[in-house]
Amino acid sequence: MMNQLIKTSISDFKLVFRDPSLRLFLIMPFLALAVVNLLLPYLIENYEGVTEYVPYVLMAAALQMSTMFGFIYCMVLIEEKDTEVAKVYGVLPISKTGFITFRLMIPIIFSVIFTLTIMKAQPFYEFPLIPSLLVSVLAGLIAPLFALVVTVLSKNKMAGMTWYKLFNLLIVIPLVAFFIPSDYTNLFGLIPTHWIFQSMNDLILGKQFVLNISIGFILTMGLLSFLVKRFSKNHFS
Repeated sequence: MMNQLIKTSISDFKLVFRDPSLRLFLIMPFLALAVVNLLLPYLIENYEGVTEYVPYVLMAAALQMSTMFGFIYCMVLIEEKDTEVAKVYGVLPISKTGFITFRLMIPIIFSVIFTLTIMKAQPFYEFPLIPSLLVSVLAGLIAPLFALVVTVLSKNKMAGMTWYKLFNLLIVIPLVAFFIPSDYTNLFGLIPTHWIFQSMNDLILGKQFVLNISIGFILTMGLLSFLVKRFSKNHFS
């Protein structure tokens, strides 16, 4: 069964490289890296007032790989439903939750690596390795969360695009918390990315981030557990 899972993951990537619209999304993380490491230093050097926005650009950039994989995989999974390939996977003698979990490990791994690269390569702050890795893992979990919630809510690719736009906006909305009175900050607490942004902000300010990162993991893992079960129940039948 492990060979079948590996073949399925390879098939996912082949689909990405065959589809021009999906290939285009592969550029996004590298653009984010270029913005953080090349464009931002230039803007800081030449324009006043840019420095104060660096943390927020960095926070948004750290989620680009997760966002990209979230979109790619929701399109892959929705296409499986449209073509009824999902029903073929449904007859495999393996755990359905294990099957989808394994498939989503690839976007998680790549998202973690990219987020960690962003955090360690950026020239503005010295982030310790272990806290950076924890934030990167939490950010990486946004990819499957994004993919599953859009797939569960979508009946076809057109609906998937609509839900993608909505959730793409939703995951960056918690940045607003940094521009409103602190009393209202936790209004965004039900959105997992809020805790990623708050954890990164703690690291930037040199504060303890354990509480924020812990809440983020508990919330994200709880949502993922629910979505994997819901997905496994409906997707393969």
